[in-house]
Amino acid sequence: MTHKKNAIPQIAILLGYSGASPFVALTILSILFEEPFFIEGLIVYAAIILSFLGGIYWGAAMKNLSQNEFTASLKTNLSISVTPALLAWGILLIKNLKVAIILLSVGFLAQLIVDIVATKNGYFPYWYNALRIPLTAIVLLCLIVAYIYYGPL
Repeated sequence: MTHKKNAIPQIAILLGYSGASPFVALTILSILFEEPFFIEGLIVYAAIILSFLGGIYWGAAMKNLSQNEFTASLKTNLSISVTPALLAWGILLIKNLKVAIILLSVGFLAQLIVDIVATKNGYFPYWYNALRIPLTAIVLLCLIVAYIYYGPL
């Protein structure tokens, strides 16, 4: 049985899955209507969420920062925090939508790996991986389906 302190907070579940719903909706709409608008919307939303996932590190680093301490760990976490946003911004500049989907998928997978390691090292609450893994699976599934159903390269 999961200890209450290790349980995912209900609000995190609600907001996490609510945040995943545009991935599902835009993927379905892109299949049903075969309009570039929906696939472009999926790519933009994915870029925003990838940026958000990096920003979590900035917030956690600031929370853990003491007034007189600037450690290697803090530098690493601040660097990790901006990397997804820079990657996402670059992806938005790519005209080939299928390439953008591939790169976003790689970005989400890489961020998940970083998050798993960070959580195992105690940087995030124990429950964070239990939330992130299924949410990332939904995101990756949506991106893969959109890639398959979207037109030629």
